[in-house]
Amino acid sequence: MAAGGYPPVADDMFNTHDLGKGVRLHALRDPRFKTVLFQAAARVPLDGRVTVNALLPPALHRGFGRFPDLRAATCEAEDLYGAGWGSDVRKAGDVHVLSWNIRFLDPAAAPSLPGYLDRCLAFLLDFMGGPAG
Repeated sequence: MAAGGYPPVADDMFNTHDLGKGVRLHALRDPRFKTVLFQAAARVPLDGRVTVNALLPPALHRGFGRFPDLRAATCEAEDLYGAGWGSDVRKAGDVHVLSWNIRFLDPAAAPSLPGYLDRCLAFLLDFMGGPAG
């Protein structure tokens, strides 16, 4: 066991990709549960937008991108075999760290689903795009 009582994470299970402009995408494959977690995180300076940043996560859960309301987003998540999604904002020193995530079925566990990974990534990108309307 690694520190904190958690099992160690193999290099092929966890990857980080720099998407530019201070945004990073973390990918964690968990073979125990046959799931993949994608988490995007952005560092934003604490300026006059502190309140806007703090209100972003709850606003996103009311609708975003192609999904005008929670019902539409939930229907898409169900079509993605019960994918779960979330967002958060936290203060780290003198920056806000905004994060968006989606956890979904590992495509390797369901090879008969063409385009599944693309749909999961599109969902996350829509989520990162901001609130609907």
